[in-house]
Amino acid sequence: CAAPAEFDRSPPRFFLLTMATSRAVLACALAAIPAFGSWPKLKRFQPRFDVHPNARIDLDMEEILNKLEKAPAVGDFDGAIAIYSSGGDSKDIIAATLESLATPGATTMASDTWYPVYKAYWGSQINYADTFVQDAASGTLPAEMKKELIKKGIVYQGLWMQVVHNLDKGQRDCDVKFWDTGMAYYYGSLEGEYQTSADNAAKGNLLYALAQKRCAEFGTCATTTDSSTIAAVNDKVQSAAIDGSENYLYHQVACNDAGLELAFKGMVSQMTVPLVQGMLKYAWKADPAQSGGSCAGPAGN
Repeated sequence: CAAPAEFDRSPPRFFLLTMATSRAVLACALAAIPAFGSWPKLKRFQPRFDVHPNARIDLDMEEILNKLEKAPAVGDFDGAIAIYSSGGDSKDIIAATLESLATPGATTMASDTWYPVYKAYWGSQINYADTFVQDAASGTLPAEMKKELIKKGIVYQGLWMQVVHNLDKGQRDCDVKFWDTGMAYYYGSLEGEYQTSADNAAKGNLLYALAQKRCAEFGTCATTTDSSTIAAVNDKVQSAAIDGSENYLYHQVACNDAGLELAFKGMVSQMTVPLVQGMLKYAWKADPAQSGGSCAGPAGN
């Protein structure tokens, strides 16, 4: 009786070819993705994607502020709005214009958590932040008031909501690029990377800088009113942003975890603090009953 033939236990050739092809495709995909940490940091935050063209939006804001501050009483409002609408000297290296960020249209932010709330507050105006800025620029208000409304409307309304939108979409879609973009608009490019404790001080003019200004006025810096130390708001926003990116979104393994949504909600809560601080500041400055307020001089920043 002949011995039975030995069973061939090796994988089928097509299986080996499929596995080899899969490995090659994966290797090419990984090679095409920049390594974590390959892009410059935004303060302490490490973006996964190159969002520095987004961060450079603060270069346009810097030019706008220069136009508005051209003279003590009367700024170049037409020049400021031209940069707002079409970009300034650096427009070729910036991903958007400030006007485009303030005009999301009817659908872009419709599924967001916070945009519908703010839109409803402004009488269901879809582009409420842009309307605010344009009305301030074209109105007949005193020059100092127009200046303050324009610069605060651009950053504290239009850009603020863009940050919230990108963070919201990032955590909803498990998309770290949106998360990175939100942080780019939060910091701006002028803030640079964190190297030493001296880098906690603000160098730019976007939302990180706002929190640093308000912490000095309300004693919410790491060292009470010393804005060269990090604002409690910035410390918490930055920590939550890093946590969301590194522990949830970058690896895409826990995007449904309640911790990511909690990080997002906490960031929005913290970002709201300087807005409330500013409201309190200017309510006090505008009170005719107190001397040296805005009724007696410029509103300041």
